[in-house]
Amino acid sequence: MTFIQFLVNIANLLWSTPIIILLFGASLYFTFRCKFVQVRDLKYQFSLLAKPSGGGEGITPFEAFCNTCAYRIGNSNISGVGIAVLVGGPGAVIWMVICSLLNAALSYAENSLGQVYKEDQDGVYTGGAFYYMQKGKILSRRRKLISPP
Repeated sequence: MTFIQFLVNIANLLWSTPIIILLFGASLYFTFRCKFVQVRDLKYQFSLLAKPSGGGEGITPFEAFCNTCAYRIGNSNISGVGIAVLVGGPGAVIWMVICSLLNAALSYAENSLGQVYKEDQDGVYTGGAFYYMQKGKILSRRRKLISPP
């Protein structure tokens, strides 16, 4: 067995069942932890889309929603539905809907952390996963140092 084949085998092992369990488990965790935020505030979420942006700076909430949809929905998402129905039958659509509803809580948690830990750099806000992972690690170290044994 070559080294490349070894790496391919490891990648196939990690990107099959473990990643599905991890994502599904995290989605369930954040769904319950955020108290079903994806369905609880649905009316309020739609009312925010029509709200104009305050102060005329930046983009409107509707423009932000369209921007988010544009980078999250791609060719693989569209063709993936057809392939899933072809391979798994019509029941695959039901599981896709269930998983997308659960994954909305995961996305909510990710976006909330991005807003909490964003930084102002020369008048431009930057943030994202790298910022909250780095700052969260620093904060957890501080808690260990501050909290009593």
